[in-house]
Amino acid sequence: MSTREIAISIIDSMTEEELNEFVLRYKSEREQSAKKTNDLSEKRQAFLEIQKMRKKVPDDFDYKKELAEYRDERYGN
Repeated sequence: MSTREIAISIIDSMTEEELNEFVLRYKSEREQSAKKTNDLSEKRQAFLEIQKMRKKVPDDFDYKKELAEYRDERYGN
């Protein structure tokens, strides 16, 4: 028996009320799935924009020194 035939036999065995509930649930899940996909693509786009701003840092870059200078500049310690 094919998947389509199984689905048809299941649908045929449902009452009108059960079928209506099934269809509503199916539509709701499809909409949620589409929304999640859209949310992911928006997040992915934001991530790609951030990646474009990324810059190369020289190999001899001293993070601790830069942080200390920034803190001194910012807070005057």
